[in-house]
Amino acid sequence: MPVNKRGGPKSPQGKSIASKNALKYGFYSNATLLPGESQEEFSQLEKQLMDDFGPTDILGAHLVSQIATLVWKKKRFDSIESRVLLGLLNQPITALELSIYIDVSSIEDLNYVISQLHFVEENIELYTQVKKDAQYCLENDLTFDRLDKKKLQGSYFLDRIEKLMREEKLQEIIQQIDDMKLLQFGEVSDPQFLRAVAAILSEVEAIIWAHKNRAVLREAIEKIKDSRLLNFMQSSQLSRAHDDMRRAFSKTLDELRTHLAWKRHMKTIDISSLQINAS
Repeated sequence: MPVNKRGGPKSPQGKSIASKNALKYGFYSNATLLPGESQEEFSQLEKQLMDDFGPTDILGAHLVSQIATLVWKKKRFDSIESRVLLGLLNQPITALELSIYIDVSSIEDLNYVISQLHFVEENIELYTQVKKDAQYCLENDLTFDRLDKKKLQGSYFLDRIEKLMREEKLQEIIQQIDDMKLLQFGEVSDPQFLRAVAAILSEVEAIIWAHKNRAVLREAIEKIKDSRLLNFMQSSQLSRAHDDMRRAFSKTLDELRTHLAWKRHMKTIDISSLQINAS
């Protein structure tokens, strides 16, 4: 079994579990400060709360310190929650998710197509020309050596061809291309080059398809992100953490208020007893 040298989950399910664990660790950690957090910022928060509540004994100071810890953990939780949610929304859209809203069965590299949506708007003519160049190469059995590189200098088509020809995994890429695209032209002189051309043709055809269906695609992507957000907010673990934070904060604050009220009461009694003794 191959070893995951980079570590961390790779599947959507694994990432989801890791995200929830991060949220759990953010609040339920016993440590007040985690590695990378600022002792100075926490001390400033604690001092501000001490000044606000003004405890005059050890128990009162302890309760205020507990409130400072809870407020600090709430800030940490909110920060982690924001990062996790942003990461979740930015995860690549899968074909399975999109298939709920639109037929994408003909698209081979869906993530690439989606990543190009913003670029396609102003460059559809470029992709249309690349499609014509690729079809011309296939129909005329061109070789890489016979390609008019001077005419194509700096073009997307030539840059992409040269990149594919250089890639060590070219064979893995071109094996995913339907060989029927080449067989229809009979015997070919430079099969590696023409397979690379066929790969480019598949790319641009997918991009042109995406351009024609961009409104539906964008609407589907928004619905997918809304669904992810809804599922995230409905997470039982997330709701539990929020509820636990509210309960812990309310309980500690009530204890502090009760203690401060008792202190005021005791101070009143002490003053009254002094007045009685003075009489």
